[in-house]
Amino acid sequence: MVTAKKINVEAKMYSTTWDLWASVFAAIMGLFGLALFMTKPSVSINGTVITLTHGMFIFGLLTGAMFWALVEEVTRPRRSIVDLLVRFFGSMIIGGFIGAFIAYYFDWPQYVEVAAFAGNPAAMFLLIVTFLAFVAFLVVAAYMHNKTFIKHELMNSGQNR
Repeated sequence: MVTAKKINVEAKMYSTTWDLWASVFAAIMGLFGLALFMTKPSVSINGTVITLTHGMFIFGLLTGAMFWALVEEVTRPRRSIVDLLVRFFGSMIIGGFIGAFIAYYFDWPQYVEVAAFAGNPAAMFLLIVTFLAFVAFLVVAAYMHNKTFIKHELMNSGQNR
């Protein structure tokens, strides 16, 4: 009599290991974000509008990391490197454009970043909290690449890859 080997689907669904590539992407983006948050803001003049491109990029990174965390939370876990690349770069690009537009529209770099580098303690605190939120979003996204809180239909049928 031949018996089929049972696969522990629950162990696959609720894995406690971190994905290597998601952790590498989060670490690289964390170092990149740290470098951006620590450098002095750059200013460019577009026609008659003065734009702080550095601060727009920081806010775009923050929004991109938030989008990546949301995407990783609602999609199926334990997928291939191609899925990770699509999720990571797609979320960062879409979130980057939305975050940069929000920062430009509400003049966030002028009120926060320039004031923080001028020595305003409230602006420094807000800049530090923004960086900590960015790191928290990256950690959540890297952690959620292997896990999920949502039971997907294919997981219940035992076809989890």
